[in-house]
Amino acid sequence: MSYSNVLCWGILYGRNMTSLRWLCVLWIGLLISGLSQAEPAYWYRWQSRLDGSFLCTQVPPGKGWQKISGPFRNAQCRNPG
Repeated sequence: MSYSNVLCWGILYGRNMTSLRWLCVLWIGLLISGLSQAEPAYWYRWQSRLDGSFLCTQVPPGKGWQKISGPFRNAQCRNPG
C-alpha cells in the first residue's frame, strides 16, 4: 500500500476532518476515472538476429532481437497504430 493510500485512509477515519475526507474521496475518484481511460499498449514486430525469425510483442523480447516495424494495434502486427 502506497503512502498516499495510507494518508487517505488516515484522513477518512480521522476526527473532525469532513472537508479533507471529501477531498480525499474526490482524489481517489479522479485517480480511478483516469485509469479507466487508459489505452492498450501498441504491438511491435521484432526479428531475431540469430535465425531471422519474426515475433510480434508489446515488450522487447531481449538483446537478440531487433525492432523492425510498428506500432500496430493487434497481436498479428497487421493493423497500423
